[in-house]
Amino acid sequence: MTRLLSRAPERLHHHAYVVKDQEKNRQFFEDILGIPLTATWCEKHFNAWVGREVSFCHTFYSLGDGGALAFFSFADEEVYRKTQAEKPRKSGVSITSPSRSMKPPSPNSPAASKPPD
Repeated sequence: MTRLLSRAPERLHHHAYVVKDQEKNRQFFEDILGIPLTATWCEKHFNAWVGREVSFCHTFYSLGDGGALAFFSFADEEVYRKTQAEKPRKSGVSITSPSRSMKPPSPNSPAASKPPD
């Protein structure tokens, strides 16, 4: 039987998502939400899913607790398709600053802004 931690982790270093277009994603997180892009790098490695070398880029957006939202984009359409879930996942972000408090709009709201693919 697995033993549970005696206390919860203090923070999450980062959580990564796959996106199709890093620039559209940057526009949403940095230009609209105001979450700063703090790191970007690209690499290449052999991908067993497709049996060839694949290029991909990482981007990181800083969160107030020292963690980050991380995103990957693949230069290979086949690899991108293989990363997509059968059913979309939902996530939410809460942003609080001295001048404002923002929570994601209801998914049924006509004014809801969605991040790009």
